[in-house]
Amino acid sequence: MPNPRYGPAGRLLRLFRELQSSHVGLSIPELEERLGVKRRSVERLLAALRGYDDLELVGESDSDGSKVWRILAVRTPFALDVTVDELAALRVATRQLDQSSTRIHADALRGLAVKLAAAHGARRATVENDALSLAAAEGLVVRPGPRETVDPEILTGLRHAILATRKVKLRYRYRATGKTGDVVVRPYGFQHGTRAYLIAHSENERADDVRRFALANIQAVTTLDAGFKKPRGWSLEKFANQSFGTYVEKPVDVEWRFSPQVADEANQWIFHPTQKMTRRRDGSLVVRFRAGGLREMAWHLVTWGDEVTVVRPIRLKDHLFRMSSRKLS
Repeated sequence: MPNPRYGPAGRLLRLFRELQSSHVGLSIPELEERLGVKRRSVERLLAALRGYDDLELVGESDSDGSKVWRILAVRTPFALDVTVDELAALRVATRQLDQSSTRIHADALRGLAVKLAAAHGARRATVENDALSLAAAEGLVVRPGPRETVDPEILTGLRHAILATRKVKLRYRYRATGKTGDVVVRPYGFQHGTRAYLIAHSENERADDVRRFALANIQAVTTLDAGFKKPRGWSLEKFANQSFGTYVEKPVDVEWRFSPQVADEANQWIFHPTQKMTRRRDGSLVVRFRAGGLREMAWHLVTWGDEVTVVRPIRLKDHLFRMSSRKLS
């Protein structure tokens, strides 16, 4: 039920949205329930809505013979010029999020897609079918590999705490030891990849700094009354750029050289947001950036085989050599 403090303008806008989001139309009893007003108020609102030249509102009989109201067409300024390509892109993004560990975002996009499709009025069904067909042509399938699941209630609680800048107490299972304990943190944001992480400042005496907490390992979240402020100049982007992948490690200067045989292919990759690429006279490609996460770098570089050479750091050379040796054994 809507907020009882809504005025006539708010109820009229709510009526418009309810009718626009319904493909088959809504009866007066259904509108009474959705708007939280009596029949006469609904009738007055319908009459007011019919007075707008920018939309076509009709009353029709449904399959049961009951009268329903629906919006056939909406013209500027009400209409949103949503294209089939844009709706298809939204469907693709939704399917990709369905394969991630944070399906709550996929559910939000599904709701948005319904609202945007409603802007096409009588053509809604055709537009939705075209968008679905176009999205299907992208060839996305459910990824068969392993993925973690995250409790939507935990994610929702963390999002609210981030917006309210409130500290939270996490009930957290530590992967290294398998033990579970409580830790108070200042939640800053999320980082998504193969795993999904909460980025937060831990107030643990032995780890008083910004850390990653795997969302799948968070068993409970309690929002505290205490607030917090982020350090001046801190940003999630800057924090993420310190690493290659998700492993936290002190940043170092990195330099790779790709052979002329794969230089064109490597040139199409974004290995790190801060990377700088230089093409040498012999056709090879040099990639430089600064980041931590040497083990994850080695995991990626081993896929390039002998076509890549690590110039620095030495520790990355050692990681890559050990991984290549295991692969050959």
